Amino acid sequence: MLRAVPALMLALFVTGAHARASSPIPKVWSSISPQHLQRIPVVARVALQQAQRLCGEDNIWVRGGFLRYLHSPAGEDFVVVHFDEFRCNDAHALCSSEGCLHRVFFAKNGGQYREVWRGNAHEINMNVGAGQPSMDVYCGHNGTFCNHQLRWNGSQFR
Repeated sequence: MLRAVPALMLALFVTGAHARASSPIPKVWSSISPQHLQRIPVVARVALQQAQRLCGEDNIWVRGGFLRYLHSPAGEDFVVVHFDEFRCNDAHALCSSEGCLHRVFFAKNGGQYREVWRGNAHEINMNVGAGQPSMDVYCGHNGTFCNHQLRWNGSQFR
């Protein structure tokens, strides 16, 4: 509950472009069809397949919001994989007390994607404010809540 309050407040007050979910937001598990998987950028698809093997799942099962996209005015494209929305038989394979794995991939002007951020967090939200992409990382360390904002400098989040 406490984790949801800052996220809700952020959602109400942040302006500009926001990452959009690749699927509806309902929180029910659904299997990704091979056709849907082929439409996901290769780096994100590989990340999902790696997690599937790590988790020992026969299929990739996800909830809405597992994959989010953000496009900046400068032609920068970001794809975020939220593994907290990924079903896993091994509860510790993708998540810890500090949150679940999140991976961020970047491409410029339709080029190839590369990974630019990876970490365990309870949630990450991306947006574009004043033309600059940024990422809010909601984490927990030793039972305390934290929030870090990272800004994109053209090659990495700092």
